[in-house]
Amino acid sequence: MKKLKVKNNVFLIARESWKGSRKLDYYLILKNGKKYYAFSREYSRRCHTLCQGATPINTILKIREHNKAVMNLRKYLKRMMPFLIEYYGISA
Repeated sequence: MKKLKVKNNVFLIARESWKGSRKLDYYLILKNGKKYYAFSREYSRRCHTLCQGATPINTILKIREHNKAVMNLRKYLKRMMPFLIEYYGISA
């Protein structure tokens, strides 16, 4: 799988799911200020604090921690990036 790097004007933000389940909904925020739904994952306090403010996607793709939830988020985001770039027209 090809490594993808997007421009620094794309951010990822996490919000608790409105359904009441223990999940986090992740949204992409583009340069024009629009917020697009990206995916949902199981709730993790570390992932929530990491993405609570707008965090650049490249920062998340490069992060290395001993926290399993953060590394799973990174792995899942790497797998989803080709789809997100194509679907939302993000410049890479």
